[in-house]
Amino acid sequence: SVVRDELAQGKIVLCKNFTLASAVHARLLGHDWEGEELNVLERRARGLPFGREVVPDLTLFVDVRPEAAAKELGERLSEFFPSGTLQRQRDMYLQELVRIPSDRVRVIAAGSVDGVYEESLAAIRSLSR
Repeated sequence: SVVRDELAQGKIVLCKNFTLASAVHARLLGHDWEGEELNVLERRARGLPFGREVVPDLTLFVDVRPEAAAKELGERLSEFFPSGTLQRQRDMYLQELVRIPSDRVRVIAAGSVDGVYEESLAAIRSLSR
């Protein structure tokens, strides 16, 4: 409900994670997103209880190789992710992304922060064309 006014004004709204992170997190913990009907959380996040579904026009996935993420986070890695799960998480995200229409997904695999910014901005700008 928060983004509807912004969308009505023609603005681009950026949201972090939407429901992909929930699906991957549940799977990582050994839950069956569909079988256990956890996907009701997705319906709620997408606004269905408010009478209208919110569906992203574009999902950006910044594909950071597990080795690079581990190196960047160093000792802090354990604060964010269970040990040894980075590759599994990446694989699960890529599996979930296939479920989204391909014209609504961009995988950003740039090798630098500037490259990620440039590729992301280009993808976002392509929405207004």
